[in-house]
Amino acid sequence: MPASHPPIPQASKPLMERRRRARINACLVELRALLLRVHGAQAQRPRLEKAEVLELTVRHLRSLSSRGAPPCACTLPVWRPW
Repeated sequence: MPASHPPIPQASKPLMERRRRARINACLVELRALLLRVHGAQAQRPRLEKAEVLELTVRHLRSLSSRGAPPCACTLPVWRPW
């Protein structure tokens, strides 16, 4: 018989969702700033929607990948799904 987890109180679910959205939005703000710095004068408009930020990021990473750019030696944490 599998061990059951204690139920999450209903009040904490909205709080967890709010924190998750805040993290996503903070990352999107940072991505937007990085994209504007990389594309600088090429940026048509400084205000980008969230979907546009993600699309431009994917396009930029694909272009780096197709050029054979070496992976950056950044200190980003490695995402692990467990």
